[in-house]
Amino acid sequence: MQTLNMKLRDGSEKSVKCHTLIYTRMNGVYKLALRKSGRHWIVSEFKFGAKVCTVTGYYKGMPIASGTLPLKDARICALVDLDLLVDRIGFDKFDAAMSDPKPF
Repeated sequence: MQTLNMKLRDGSEKSVKCHTLIYTRMNGVYKLALRKSGRHWIVSEFKFGAKVCTVTGYYKGMPIASGTLPLKDARICALVDLDLLVDRIGFDKFDAAMSDPKPF
């Protein structure tokens, strides 16, 4: 488990424990942070801690809060949600946002 230093809107930083998630798509390899926040697992960008997506869990085809999932299942669901995000917005836009991340 690693520590992610998230930049807050007031300029301060908050340290949060997170797990590393490696996402590969086409020619890109991205290091992301997977952290648990309340009832959900959240995928964040590693440099600033900006939220990329919220992980959605499924039980018998119905969406559920992902906070009940163990880490292994949360990683699988996070990779699926990232694939859906990239398919929805396009790889070029995702790659541009990840190569030049902005905290807000």
